[in-house]
Amino acid sequence: MLLLLPTAMLATVAAYLVVNPAKNKYTFVTYVTVVVTLSTLGALEAGGLTLLLLRERAHRRRLLREREAAEKTAQFTKSRVESLEEELNRLSAVREVYRAGRLEQALGESLRTVRELARAEEVGLFLLEVAGEKLAPHALADASGAYVHEQLAGRTPDDEGVEECFGQQALYQTALGERLRVLVPLTLEGRTLGVLAATLRVSGDAESQEQFLENTQAFLQDVAPHVASVVNTTLLRTQAIADGLTTLFNRAHFDRVLEEQVALARRRGRPLTLVMVDLDHFKSINDAHGHQAGDEVLTVVASIIKGNMRSYDTAYRYGGEELALLLPETAEASAQVLVERVRRNVKRHSFRGAQGEGFSVTLSAGIAQFDRVRMAAAQALVARADAALYRAKQAGRDRVELGSALPGPETPSAAPPAGGRRPQRPEKERD
Repeated sequence: MLLLLPTAMLATVAAYLVVNPAKNKYTFVTYVTVVVTLSTLGALEAGGLTLLLLRERAHRRRLLREREAAEKTAQFTKSRVESLEEELNRLSAVREVYRAGRLEQALGESLRTVRELARAEEVGLFLLEVAGEKLAPHALADASGAYVHEQLAGRTPDDEGVEECFGQQALYQTALGERLRVLVPLTLEGRTLGVLAATLRVSGDAESQEQFLENTQAFLQDVAPHVASVVNTTLLRTQAIADGLTTLFNRAHFDRVLEEQVALARRRGRPLTLVMVDLDHFKSINDAHGHQAGDEVLTVVASIIKGNMRSYDTAYRYGGEELALLLPETAEASAQVLVERVRRNVKRHSFRGAQGEGFSVTLSAGIAQFDRVRMAAAQALVARADAALYRAKQAGRDRVELGSALPGPETPSAAPPAGGRRPQRPEKERD
């Protein structure tokens, strides 16, 4: 557009020269001057336009590079945000579950703190069993962390000097080679709940050893009431939400946590899977081997389940021989791997009846993942898992069925009757 005017003027002058040639040198010089001026003006305009176009092109390239870099930065930022969001979701799930207050977590944290402040190699906790008749190891904190009582097999109060401390109701000390064990009774409001035991490595000259030991004994005696308070509070809360036989959480607690986890999964858009487990022919086990054997089966199966779960998974005694597993941050396929492992471990376990006879146990399970589009409420998830369990029973038991493999919820055969519970069968057909 900028070259149109000089070009048009130059073309007009050139046409005029063709029609009216110059008659003298003055006229010719005038014509030439006009032509040169117009040509120069056009050249300048063309050069300016070229520079303008080159500058615009360079600017455009720079903007494109900046946009590409910004897009890469945005992609990295988005990826980082998604990663952080996933971690926050996982921690949120952990927090929601830990609100229940598990015995091992609360005591583990307490023991780690005591171990660090006492500069002990390890600190162990021995508590009275539920019946209140005998002491048993419940937790241990050492350089590797804290362990729950299932991992303390082989350690007994007799080996630790715990019985002596508990019986004397006073500070007790015993030597273990180059180490010393200092034991303090845990007493709260006149009740002795257990014993706190610290294992120390004493070094240096006699005077420094004696001073270190005196300081440690005084510290343990000072901290023992606080540990006893944690133990008492945690035990009371655990007893309120735990099943007395299996130590799994009870049905009332399941209902509360399920609502919380479903709301969290709906809000965060994260996976949540429910597993319903039922022991096959459990009534026959009680009839053939006695109710004590049936209790033993439930206790062992609960222990196997707990041994295969992550720290933020939870297991519940849903009712009778039926158990439930709530698995946050877990898709249906991953839950199937866990449940199949549990099923195989239970099947391989050898149980003993009242007369010493051996028998085995199988279980059936149904798995369902929460779908925030199709499931309006938490009970829809229970109904779906229960429908999968019902299919496992119908297919011959000792198997795991997935809720995703079932027909839609509108199909009558896909789910048990209203309320999510399986139909009551005649007594002779029940498990």
